[in-house]
Amino acid sequence: MESLVIDEPVETEETVVDYKAEYIERISDAVNQLSPESLRTLNEFASFLLERERKYEAVVQRVLDAEKEPTMIFNTAEEASMSRKVQYPKSFSKKALKLVEKNPALKEPLRKAFNTLEKNAFDPSLKTHTLSGCLKGRYSCHLSHEIRVNFSLTVDTIYLLDIGTHDEAYEDTLE
Repeated sequence: MESLVIDEPVETEETVVDYKAEYIERISDAVNQLSPESLRTLNEFASFLLERERKYEAVVQRVLDAEKEPTMIFNTAEEASMSRKVQYPKSFSKKALKLVEKNPALKEPLRKAFNTLEKNAFDPSLKTHTLSGCLKGRYSCHLSHEIRVNFSLTVDTIYLLDIGTHDEAYEDTLE
């Protein structure tokens, strides 16, 4: 019985460069044939993809930064409920400001909730709970009926990671 031999091209650095050059030439030809309106649409889509990639990289960096901080295990209720300094990263502050701009009625309830968070991250009114899955070791609390904040803890500091509705607070991390 004869064996069947299939010759598959071996990919070398030169063939990869040739493929890339060929694809770039094809893409360039296709773009040159597009109408101005189609070019605008393509540009908007490329901008959307770049922004999405930037957001993804920012979330990854926030998670990596938060992971550098040790996860807290509390031995007593007093230890858990102690007052801590709150760190408001620039990305968090921008997102919180946008949230208040969209709904000015949230300003006062959020201010009160942040004060409570600083005094006692485990105050029953905040409904603080641990997260699981890719957010294991982090915490989330309710700042209002709809607004959540994700954060990490150290002995003396709360690092705010994300804010938004339930879906928004977890969306960037889960994408």
